[in-house]
Amino acid sequence: MGNRYATARCAGEGGQQPANLPPLPPLTAEAPRGQSGGPATAGLREERRAWNPGEFEELGKKIKEQINPQFFEGCKVALGKGLSRYFQTTHTVVLGTSQPASYQYGVTYVGSKKIADNDYRPIMLGEISTNGNFSALFLHQIAKAWKVKINTQWVAYQGSLDYQGSDFTASLTLANPNLLDGSVVGVAQYLQALNPSYETPFQAVSGCRADGSERSRDRGGDGVGGRGLSLPGLGGYARLGLHSWHLTYLHKLKDLDLVAECEGSLMQGTTVAAIGYKMDLGAMTMRGRINSLGTVVATVEKRLDPIPGALMVSGRINHWTDEAKFGIGLLIG
Repeated sequence: MGNRYATARCAGEGGQQPANLPPLPPLTAEAPRGQSGGPATAGLREERRAWNPGEFEELGKKIKEQINPQFFEGCKVALGKGLSRYFQTTHTVVLGTSQPASYQYGVTYVGSKKIADNDYRPIMLGEISTNGNFSALFLHQIAKAWKVKINTQWVAYQGSLDYQGSDFTASLTLANPNLLDGSVVGVAQYLQALNPSYETPFQAVSGCRADGSERSRDRGGDGVGGRGLSLPGLGGYARLGLHSWHLTYLHKLKDLDLVAECEGSLMQGTTVAAIGYKMDLGAMTMRGRINSLGTVVATVEKRLDPIPGALMVSGRINHWTDEAKFGIGLLIG
């Protein structure tokens, strides 16, 4: 009724709009009886959707991968070669002073089943090096909400099954099963989104809070547990266990990302706090980190446009032990 009354006042007694007023906007439909809010509220309600919080073990992993510098010592040369749209190989040579020289060969296979944008299944990774290290990973989406992952090394292997609901993720992991002596390590994890996400014309907040729990048990031993709390809308997460805890906060600026983290272990009686940054300068990316143990790590990555490669320089120094190490690397492909 308010819109109709305002329209009548602007149109005048004769029903014609004065010439000095702008054209009237179209009338909006009234909200049905029994529902609160107008069209704007209804639109926001429609944009409100469920939010899957991801996996429990992935809490804060993306922050570490994006911010923390990946230090390497000596000289490193990596060459990547795509054999087809499905296969890619990598050759890596590392020459260091603290460890013997090594050569690493890796193969990656990416299937044709599309899960999301730039995300295909199955994925198989394999790496083997001259120093005796071997690792393999198999990841596949066997159904819309079911995901299986198998990870193996020389002396250890584990498999996990994840179910991703609309607002929760449940996982079961079995590590080093031995049928001869009946030993196995099982870990059950559950992560629940406490509220849905919102998409507005100004920003997209992919979830504001998620809470989860973890329970692991070894056959013949005592079980341990933990809890995790994720605040991706605020850029932070917390993971609390019976014997350890980890807190992380990420603050994003225009070209600079700042992170502060603190982790501790009751069994080891240690607590380490650190601050780090990531600065993106177009063709150059800089990362740095300093912790309470006196260790400073920094890396600089310079992309060699138009060549598909990058030049990397890394350094690490400990002010308490006066130990310094540096490395330079070339990545092609």
